Amino acid sequence: MKRHAIYFAPALAGAAFTLRAAPLPAMPDPSLPVSHFITRVNADKSITYRLFAPDARRVSIVTGATPDSFVSHDMTKAADGVWTWKASR
Repeated sequence: MKRHAIYFAPALAGAAFTLRAAPLPAMPDPSLPVSHFITRVNADKSITYRLFAPDARRVSIVTGATPDSFVSHDMTKAADGVWTWKASR
C-alpha cells in the first residue's frame, strides 16, 4: 500500500499545478466599430490587413503565391493594439 502512496502523491501534486485556468485574452475597446478590426478592400483596390494583438511585440504578414515569391512585411502597431499593413494594388 505504501508503494502506491509513493506514486500517487507526486501525481496528485503535479495535477494541482496543471488545473489553473488561463487568463482571459485582452479584448478590444467595445466603443470602437467592428470595422476598425477587420481586414478590408479600400476604394483604391488596395487591401488593409488588421489584427488585434495588443501584447504582440512584432507582427508580420507574408505575401506571395509560391515559396519562391514569399515576401514578409512588418505590420505597424497602433496605440489601441491593432496592427495594420496596407498592400497596394
